[in-house]
Amino acid sequence: MIPDWPIQIVPAIETPWMDVGPDAVSALANELKYTYPTAGRHYHAFRTFTLLMWQPVFLTMAATHLAGLYLRQSCIAHQARSCMGWGCEIADHPAPQGREKILFRDAAHDLDAGLKAATGICIETLRIHPKAAARLLGDCVTGATLAIQRRRPDWSYGQASEWGRRWLDALQLKDAAGFFTFQDNDGRRHLAMERKVCCLSFKTGQGALCDTCPRIPVQEQIVRLQRSVAPHVSKISVSRQREECAI
Repeated sequence: MIPDWPIQIVPAIETPWMDVGPDAVSALANELKYTYPTAGRHYHAFRTFTLLMWQPVFLTMAATHLAGLYLRQSCIAHQARSCMGWGCEIADHPAPQGREKILFRDAAHDLDAGLKAATGICIETLRIHPKAAARLLGDCVTGATLAIQRRRPDWSYGQASEWGRRWLDALQLKDAAGFFTFQDNDGRRHLAMERKVCCLSFKTGQGALCDTCPRIPVQEQIVRLQRSVAPHVSKISVSRQREECAI
């Protein structure tokens, strides 16, 4: 799913990712403060939280839908340092195989428990609002869904959004994020993230707003997405279907 993502299978791990402590959370936030001093406290908190959460979400969902495996959260450790969350270790363990729906049920339950534990520490340490934290997690889930869809040619945009909504619901993020579809000039439908929180990355001065940033009007979001899938399209033909995060 991410070709250069450093994933290692190891005999054992020292600390599962969800057992992150206040010191580790503060250390990452302080690195971001030092690197981006003018970005502000909210950016430092949002970015720290996302860096600590995205890899377990992507890895768990990818294992379920691409490898047909249920990876136990207690067997996953990851690296989050130098202003980046990049790299995972997986303890060698019997990873159950089975039907996708059964794997999803067990994996989502396990991931939900891990996210609750780690989110609680981050909220207390970073003073991040619980609703903002939930919406950032929702973006991790929808982002992972789209990454998986690119590797699942058998998934229609409807099937992908349905699986994404299932994960959101199972992780108690039902209203935190969603999807919408847009139609390109050739009549092809594409699925996109419906974000409900700005990641504030633009505050670092190193980039603009994301294409699907909620600060951008919906129609402009679609124009940007159109350009990303068909750079030379001049005439925009859009059919938007808003899909609320509910099953």
